Amino acid sequence: MSKIKLIMAAAVAAASLSSTAAHAVIETFATFSSPTSAANVRWVNNGVGKTSSVTNTSTGTGGYFYTIGSATGTVPASTIVAFNFLQPVLATVSPISADFFMDITVTNTPASTMGGFSIQIVPTGSFSFTSRQAVTVGNVTYAAGSNLLTGTFSAGSIFGASTSGSFSGNSDTGVLTYTSDFLDFDATAARDFSMSMTSITPSIFRTTGRALRTFTGVAGGSFSSDPAPIVNAVPEPQVWGMLVVGFGLVGVQVRRRARNGSVVA
Repeated sequence: MSKIKLIMAAAVAAASLSSTAAHAVIETFATFSSPTSAANVRWVNNGVGKTSSVTNTSTGTGGYFYTIGSATGTVPASTIVAFNFLQPVLATVSPISADFFMDITVTNTPASTMGGFSIQIVPTGSFSFTSRQAVTVGNVTYAAGSNLLTGTFSAGSIFGASTSGSFSGNSDTGVLTYTSDFLDFDATAARDFSMSMTSITPSIFRTTGRALRTFTGVAGGSFSSDPAPIVNAVPEPQVWGMLVVGFGLVGVQVRRRARNGSVVA
């Protein structure tokens, strides 16, 4: 474990002795958006081939969900997005030009409806964001191709109507794990993601007993956890100083409470 992780973990542990447990709060730690209005994701009903250009079909009971390199793309390919970290240390280097990629297969999973909305369960899958250039955080430089964020999930879903929808998943209804070269998720107890999809063409549609029909859309989204992940990067010297001073103040508070008999060993 790095020195910064040890300091932050110790500070959190000390603080927990001097206060009651806080209610769980899901915090958004990263977002992404498309730099253009061109479609960057595609759902293909498996009644036709994965790379078929046919759009008006919903004869299959599953499908393929993947990123495309251009609005007219029909094969899985990475798409360029603007990726943003929200933690102060990393926000200064955001937005980061990133390659967003996913290539998911769904089998034997017909869509359903709820209140006028169509729901397509996506049983398992993954997505990734990698940097397109080197990123320097403090005194640490990450090479181009570094893992900004990778998510692996179960029990995801596409939800929508007409020309807009969403793709989401969380660790409550399924499994969701995150990895990153920039963030440490070891202490997170809850995680979720939500990707909005706009300009869906043709509009979302399902035939009873079948999966959604083929469509394309423009995706952007956010990623959250409870608590927020720890930043892996080594901070600048002045940030080190702030961490050490903060840890010292927590220690003083705990010692004072100990003398008053408020801390039980």
